[in-house]
Amino acid sequence: MDELTLKRRLFDELGGFSDKRIKDLHKSDLFICDDREHAARDARKQLFLWYCTVVLRVISGDTVHIELGQAMPMSDAVDAWWKANTIKGRYGLRVIEINKGEEVKLGELAKRIAAIVKKPYSVKAYKYVCPEVAGVLQRTQKILSKVWAD
Repeated sequence: MDELTLKRRLFDELGGFSDKRIKDLHKSDLFICDDREHAARDARKQLFLWYCTVVLRVISGDTVHIELGQAMPMSDAVDAWWKANTIKGRYGLRVIEINKGEEVKLGELAKRIAAIVKKPYSVKAYKYVCPEVAGVLQRTQKILSKVWAD
C-alpha cells in the first residue's frame, strides 16, 4: 500500500487530520486517536494534565508511529513492554513503531494498561485513565487492521 492510500483510509476512519483545517493528504501525516473532544477539561477548557494523548503519524504505507503523551499510565509490566517495543522517534521521544501485520502490539499494551486498575494504583486518576487509554489503543488496533486489510 502506498502512503497516500493509507492516509486517505485513516483520514476517513479518524475523521481527518489532527489539524481539522487540513484536507490535502500531501500536507499532513498526523492523526488524533484519542477522544479528546469528549474529555474532561479544567475551568480554562484545557485538557487535564492527567489526560493521556494518543496520536498516530504515518511514516510510510506500511509503517506508522504511535505517540503516547507523558500522562501514559505506568506500571512495572507497562514499563517493561515500553522498553522492549519502542524506538526513538521525532525529537528523541519514544514511539511505538507499528508495521503492517504488527497491530497486535497495541492490544498487548492495552491489556497491560487495563490491568493496572486491578491492582492498587498510586495515581487516583488511573481509575479513569487506564480504561480510557486501553480502549483507545484497542480501537486504534482495529482501525489499523481494517485499513491495512485490503
